[in-house]
Amino acid sequence: MGATLLAFSSEKGAAIRLRMIAKRKGLHLNQYGLYKNKKLLAGRTEKDIYNALGRVYKEPEDR
Repeated sequence: MGATLLAFSSEKGAAIRLRMIAKRKGLHLNQYGLYKNKKLLAGRTEKDIYNALGRVYKEPEDR
């Protein structure tokens, strides 16, 4: 659910930046979650994804 919200409630640029950060870390971020080697690492909440990427969580209106 969190990954879907992140993908569709953020500005397009914010979602793209997070996907780029994930890619640089060898991870894959899509609307279903954050993955490493096809294993789900985070995705239940947006905050979980930000934390897994080592980023400070931002509310959707602040992205």
